[in-house]
Amino acid sequence: MRYIIIILTILFLANCSKKAHITWDTKLFSDENLEKEIGEIKKGTIVDALDFIHHGWSVRDSIKIQHEGKVGYISPRAAVIDQDPNNSVYTWGHRKDYKYFYDPNDKEHFPKGFEHPAVKNLSKEKIPFEKIMENVTVQE
Repeated sequence: MRYIIIILTILFLANCSKKAHITWDTKLFSDENLEKEIGEIKKGTIVDALDFIHHGWSVRDSIKIQHEGKVGYISPRAAVIDQDPNNSVYTWGHRKDYKYFYDPNDKEHFPKGFEHPAVKNLSKEKIPFEKIMENVTVQE
């Protein structure tokens, strides 16, 4: 009896849906191939994600969701699953006030810009294109 309860608990937890935040306007499809449209979902909508687990060897082209009683499929690129939308890494790049860790325009920390260690000792003088192409023959 104890093992049956444990197995049922594991199955219940494995099949529980998680919330997903829709990151841009998208269409809801009735099939996994995303061919037959059955509705639209607006950006910012919170939906239930039913079948979304992704394994590295098994790439998913669609995830199964439930929205307003309709069960359908959307592209996984349009949803962020089980994250707070305000703190999601997917929304940082969409905000106008987001400051990147490395900002090429940051002259306080990188006065000459950032240079990778492997190329920072190379000559910085500009070489004319004609000089570079001096001994090069182009074959057609």
